[in-house]
Amino acid sequence: MNTQEIKRCERSFAAETCQPCYEQLSKATREQFIPLYCLRNKQPYRSVLMAVASHGELINQQFEQSQAFLIYETTCHEVKLVGRCCVKPCESCPNEEQAVHEVVNALDGCEVVLCTAIGQKARDALESAQIQANNKHPLERVEDALRAVYQSMLATGKLGKKPSLAF
Repeated sequence: MNTQEIKRCERSFAAETCQPCYEQLSKATREQFIPLYCLRNKQPYRSVLMAVASHGELINQQFEQSQAFLIYETTCHEVKLVGRCCVKPCESCPNEEQAVHEVVNALDGCEVVLCTAIGQKARDALESAQIQANNKHPLERVEDALRAVYQSMLATGKLGKKPSLAF
């Protein structure tokens, strides 16, 4: 298949099934398209709010040590920074567990939190708030990790409704 055929296929990729063309596209190019299983199964895709423990372009903070979370709205088509959630260490909290709950409450509305590491108490607190803790992408570019998590949610059928925590 020549370059012109691949470009033609890229333009119609979201509407047609073309596995040979798909395999020849670069990984970066493939990530820009709505996956075919989304179209075949007519799954509704929606935006997902994800919090990232980061100072910038890389996921580089542990959950418990992060004082700010970047909030992204992620869809099949884009990753957009929509806000920043600053969490000051809770000096009036009687224990670490209460401090974790304060952070979890601040992240209300997010479905996923990406960080480099997370303790079990924090993971349990997020789970009870229906927020998925994800530490599978440490030191990766934020946008790449968000796309990967979104694609995983999409592939496992978690985007038809607010997903359960197993993905």
